Amino acid sequence: PLRVAYSLHVTSGLLDVLGELSRRAEQRMNHMNNDGLRVSWIRSQKKNPKNRSRRQLMRQGNDDFGLTGNMASIVDMIEVSFASTHNVIKTLLSIDDDDERENVLDFSIVRRAMLRKESLGTWLSEMLQDDRRGVRQRAIDYLIIMSEILEREKDLFHDSRYTTSTESRLNE
Repeated sequence: PLRVAYSLHVTSGLLDVLGELSRRAEQRMNHMNNDGLRVSWIRSQKKNPKNRSRRQLMRQGNDDFGLTGNMASIVDMIEVSFASTHNVIKTLLSIDDDDERENVLDFSIVRRAMLRKESLGTWLSEMLQDDRRGVRQRAIDYLIIMSEILEREKDLFHDSRYTTSTESRLNE
C-alpha cells in the first residue's frame, strides 16, 4: 500500500502540474487573441515572415507548437489509462485501513478516474449486492465520494472547455 500511495501521489502531482500549465497557456492565448495582438503580429510577419521566433509565437498567442493541446492530451491519456485499469477503483475501495483508503481515494488521479466512464463496470452493482455489510458500505462510500467530487467541481461545469470534456464523458 505504501508504494501504491507514493505512485498515486507522484502521478497526481504530475497531472496537476500539467493541467495547470495547460490551463495557463490556454488563458494566455485567449487573452492575447482578445487584445488584438495576433492580428497586428500577423500583419508584421507578412512583411518579414522569416523573423519568427518561438517567443514571438507564444507572445502573440499562436500555439503552433501544440503545447496546450499536447499537455491536455497527455493528462487525458494518463487519466483514461488509469481509469481503464481493470477494477482499479474497486481495488482501492477494498483497502482495509480506513485512513490509508481515505488518503488514496483523495489523490487527484483517483478522483479524476472516478469521473471517467472507463472506471465503471459491473463491480459497483456487485459490491452493492454483496452479502457482506462492509463491502456494501464501501460501494455507498464510493457514491458519496462521487457526489462530493461533483459538488466540489460544479463551478468548473460552467467553463465551456471543462463542460465539453467532462459532461460528454459522464453522458456517454
